[in-house]
Amino acid sequence: MSFSWHIWVFDRDSRPRTPVKRRGRQVIDACRRKWKSAVVVVAIVTMCHHWTHVFDSIDGYVFLFLGNLVAILATPESAASREAEVVVVSIDDETYEPAYAARSPLDRHALHDHLQQIYEASPRLLVIDLDLSPALWLTKAASSSEDARWQQELYSLLRKYSGPDEGPVQTSELAQARRVETVLMSPFDVQDPAARAQKEEWQRKMQLKGLRFGHAKVPVEHGLVIRNYVGSGSIVGVASGAKEGDDRSKGQEDEVPKRINPRTYRREVTPVLSLGKVLKLPDVDRKKELGGKVVFFGAGYGSESDTYITPVGEIYGAEVHAAAFQSLRHPVTAGKWGSVLLELMFALAFGVVVSRCWHWYFDYRFRNHGVLAKAGLASLVGLAALLAVVFGALSVFLLRRFGWWLSPIPIGVGMVVDGFVVGSVEEATHFIEEKVEETADRSSGTWRAVRWGMLLLVVAGAVASILLGD
Repeated sequence: MSFSWHIWVFDRDSRPRTPVKRRGRQVIDACRRKWKSAVVVVAIVTMCHHWTHVFDSIDGYVFLFLGNLVAILATPESAASREAEVVVVSIDDETYEPAYAARSPLDRHALHDHLQQIYEASPRLLVIDLDLSPALWLTKAASSSEDARWQQELYSLLRKYSGPDEGPVQTSELAQARRVETVLMSPFDVQDPAARAQKEEWQRKMQLKGLRFGHAKVPVEHGLVIRNYVGSGSIVGVASGAKEGDDRSKGQEDEVPKRINPRTYRREVTPVLSLGKVLKLPDVDRKKELGGKVVFFGAGYGSESDTYITPVGEIYGAEVHAAAFQSLRHPVTAGKWGSVLLELMFALAFGVVVSRCWHWYFDYRFRNHGVLAKAGLASLVGLAALLAVVFGALSVFLLRRFGWWLSPIPIGVGMVVDGFVVGSVEEATHFIEEKVEETADRSSGTWRAVRWGMLLLVVAGAVASILLGD
C-alpha cells in the first residue's frame, strides 16, 4: 500500500504522515507554486484575445461547432415552434423555376401576387431580403410594357400596405388593421451614375411613403458567418426599430457585427417555410402561420455558393438576418469578468494536475522505473484531455443556458504552453531541489521584486484589455 502512495507523494521530511495528509500537502504546495503562473497565463491570453484577436480564426470554428451542438439541443418540438414570433418564408427552387422562370431580377408579376398573399395574412412586420429597386433592363423598356407595368404595380402594393392609405379614405381601425410595417433591402450598388441616381431617387420616394430600408451585408470571417450587422443602418437594426414602432433603429449604433445566438434562433424562429407551401395553404391557415408575426421573406434558391455556414447550420441570407434579429433580444455576451474568473480557476486546476503528473514522471524516471514513468506521461495527456472536455462542456452549458460565450481555445492554448513546456522544466527543477533537500533561497530579493513587478504589469494589461477592448 505504501508503494502506491509514493506514486503521487514524495516526502519532503521524515515525519510520519497519513497518506491523505501527505497528498493534501502536496496539492496545497502545488497550488502555492502554480497560482502566479496561472494568473500570468490568463492575463496574457486575455490581452491577446481582446487586443490582437490572434485567436479569432480558430475561436470562430470552435463557436461554429459548439453553436451547432447548442442549436441541436435547443431544437423545439414542431408544436411549440408554431408559437415562435419570427417566421422565415423562403423562395425555394420549386417555386423559383416555375413561378419566376428562374430569372433575375425576379418576375415582378409573380412577386406582386405572392407578396399580396403574404400581406393579406396580416403579419406584424415584413422584412424583404430582396433588391426590389427598378431593374436596369426595365428602365430602358417602354413604360407601357407588361414588365414595367407590373413593376409599378408592385411598388403600389408596397405603398398600400406599409404607408398612408391611397384612394378612398378609410376608418382608422381599418387603416390600422391593414397597415404592415415593411423593411426593404437597400438597393445594390451599381457603377452607372444614372442608374445609381435613379435607384437613390426611388428609395427616397419609397421612404416618404413609409417604407424603411437597411443594408443586407453579411460579414464572412474565415469562411464562416458567426456574426451579423445589427447597427442602425442594417436591415436587422431597422427591422428591430420598426417592430418597436420607433422611427429610429433599436439596433446598436455602431457597425460592429454581433454574434448569432444559436439557442435563441432554434427556440424562437419557426422552421423555414417554403413559399410554395405558404401559397398552397388556405387563407385561414396562412393567417395562422404568418398573422401577427415578424416575417422574413427572401431567396432560398440557388447553389451552395449562395448559402452561409453559421452556428445554426448552412442557411440563406434571410435566415441569417432572422437569426441576428432574434439575437438582438437575447444577445451572446462575452461575460468578460466571469470568463476571467473561470479561466483562472481552470488554469490553476490544470496547473496542479500537470504538476502532479510531472512529479510522478520524474520520480519514477530517476528511480529507473521506465514503465511507470511512461504511465505518468500517459496520465498527463489523459487528464489534460479530460479537463479540455470538461471546459468545452462548460462552454456549451453557459451558451445554452445563459447565452454566455466562454471560449475554450485561448486558455487552452495558454495552458498547453504553460503545462507542457514551461511546467515540465519548472517541475523538474523543483523535484531535483526536493531530492537534494536544498534549503538555500533560490532567488534574491531583487529578482523577487522584478517578478512581482512583471506579474502586476501583465495583470494591469489584462484589465485594460477588458475595459477598452471590444
